[in-house]
Amino acid sequence: MDKAGLKYTRQQGIQVWYEEIKMDLGFRADIIVEQKVIIEIKSVEAITPVFFKTLLTYLKLTNKKLGLLVNFNVALIKDGITRVANNLLILCVLSVFARPNHFFTQRRYERKVKKRVNQ
Repeated sequence: MDKAGLKYTRQQGIQVWYEEIKMDLGFRADIIVEQKVIIEIKSVEAITPVFFKTLLTYLKLTNKKLGLLVNFNVALIKDGITRVANNLLILCVLSVFARPNHFFTQRRYERKVKKRVNQ
């Protein structure tokens, strides 16, 4: 990102307000790029719905629109990148559940996850 001239911060603490209570460190974002995109880094066997929901919560708390969930425990890095969007019609691209570049809305994604868990 330095070579591309992008501004970023690593392990940035984010303040969270709950009702009238201020928490100085609500969570730590792995990487925030240009104050627009949150990147969460993982190295796990499989991305579970909790990772998706966690990143979506971070996006909502910071009022950002786009996040990337990056799993390094895959043969090809392109298979380990999941796009997560906040308050947009198209919420994520998941090669885990469909052909690459097949778009899902959040509701369809949750149904697919629930269906896979129940099998």
